[in-house]
Amino acid sequence: GRDANVTGLDFSFFDKKNRFNFRGYGHYSKVFSTTDYDGYNTLLKVGKVSGRFQYYAQNLIRSLDYDPTDLGYLATSNQHINTGQVSWQQFKPTKSFLSYRYNIIADYRRLYKPNVFEMFKIEASGFWYFKNFWDTKLSLGYLPDQHDYFLLRRPFNKYARRPQYGYATLDGSTDSRKRLFFSYNILMADFFKNPEKDYHILYGSLRYRFSNKLTLELSHRHETETDYIIYGGRNTMDEPMIYFSDFKDVTSILSGIYNFTPRINLTLRARHYWSQVIRKRVATVDDEGRPVGEMPVSGVDDNVNIFNVDAFFTWDFRYGSRLILGYKNWLGESEFVDGNKYKKYLSNFGQTFDLRHGNEITVRFIYFLDYNQLRKKR
Repeated sequence: GRDANVTGLDFSFFDKKNRFNFRGYGHYSKVFSTTDYDGYNTLLKVGKVSGRFQYYAQNLIRSLDYDPTDLGYLATSNQHINTGQVSWQQFKPTKSFLSYRYNIIADYRRLYKPNVFEMFKIEASGFWYFKNFWDTKLSLGYLPDQHDYFLLRRPFNKYARRPQYGYATLDGSTDSRKRLFFSYNILMADFFKNPEKDYHILYGSLRYRFSNKLTLELSHRHETETDYIIYGGRNTMDEPMIYFSDFKDVTSILSGIYNFTPRINLTLRARHYWSQVIRKRVATVDDEGRPVGEMPVSGVDDNVNIFNVDAFFTWDFRYGSRLILGYKNWLGESEFVDGNKYKKYLSNFGQTFDLRHGNEITVRFIYFLDYNQLRKKR
């Protein structure tokens, strides 16, 4: 049968004054099956970690067949990433700020095998923490070229070329100590050679503490991009294909907590996620990752709704011991909303209540036994 093992060594060294740091790790994975394979993952990082002026350089390598997923999570292997960062920060309060910092970071990526270029990104950012305990961060980034090998799956002999673009993000929050707390994130992108292409993210979260017992929070995130490239499978000639699509991802979350006593509380979380993907054109790619033979398509759109509610009543009746009553409600996996008829977020959200839902009630009892209390007192 299948078996797996991962072995690793991590280290971190500082000089006597804790000004400089040298750290890293080496991990080795081995999978035993009908076709055994192994791989490794290494990191080396050196930099100045104290003072107002700091910097570091880092090298990360994940081999093609590095696979720790039996014992953990890994999004992608087959990567060779070099990263460098320079930062300047003010730790002592000034006339207008409690603290602030400025960063410049560069990220250069290649595949491990074959050893080919994948992506380069450079980003500059500034963070300001104001005297009223508000904060804001502004980032400006640029990606001149991207060769996406992972999109077209293995073998890594072809890639899809994603367009160059620059972006600006603005995020921040108000004073979290106050009853009313607000946080936000805004991203806007510019695809210089393709002015008709658009990409943006808008996020906002509002939390209000009505009293020491009741707190409610509502968040909403909206992400959209036009002419986004996704995987299109393989054609009859076994060539990888790509779709040009317009997509939207929208997530709304309502959460809250009510404390009856310091040891008894009720928590609630309701989440609705909507994803709409409209495929417009299909194409293959040439040896330089550019689309070839674009053809319009229709009737292959996706409209996904996920809705769930979780509520938990928790009673900590003694240290280390608790009783939890849970209720879950979710939209059935086989239920769907017609994307051609309901094209907007609110109409999709409303339709989820007319579909079949699953319900579940759970009881969890945890009791902590202290051996010292069971022993006879002398």
